[in-house]
Parts: sequence; C-alpha cells; structure tokens
Amino acid sequence: MSASCYLAEKTANNPYAFRAGIFTGCAYLGTCIGLLIPFFIIDDTKVAMNMSFCIVVVMIFGCNYCIHRATGRAFLRHAIEMLLICSAVSFVSFFIADFANRVFGI
Repeated sequence: MSASCYLAEKTANNPYAFRAGIFTGCAYLGTCIGLLIPFFIIDDTKVAMNMSFCIVVVMIFGCNYCIHRATGRAFLRHAIEMLLICSAVSFVSFFIADFANRVFGI
C-alpha cells in the first residue's frame, strides 16, 4: 500500500509523495492490526467478526470525520459510501473464499 501510494503521488508530481506513502503504510498497518485484535482475544469467531465489524465502522466514520474537518467534504454521505464499498468488497471476498473452500478444500 505504501509503494502504490508513493508511486501514484510521484506520478502526480506531489512533492510529498514519500510522506504520503509512509502515512498510507502506517494507516494500513494500524487498520490491519485493529481488525485482527478481536480474533486474538475472543475465542468465539462470530463474536470476533462482529467486534471487527464494529471496529471497521468506527474507523470509517472517524476517518471521514477527519476528512470532513480538513476539507469540508460532506461527512455522512462519504462515510456511508465508504462503508458500502467496504461491505461489498468484504462480501465478494467472503464468497470467493467460500467457493475456494468448497471446490479446493482450502
């Protein structure tokens, strides 16, 4: 994620491309850790999934609030849009993994 962000910003001639890449990498790492923590502290997978979902919602709304404060963009509209996109990606990923499990026994 860091490298992709850096290359995109470098292509756009952003003088802060390296900084953007570092921030993106740190945000990505923090998000991954935040989403995995429930699975390490809770034995019930369904409860951990629900806890992880709640963490995602808080992160999405928190990030969009910060974006709203910094840029003035519409907070609720963008937060719901991001939540819907993340949910769609999650469902598609789940069904691909379920298909692989059924077909290949993975």
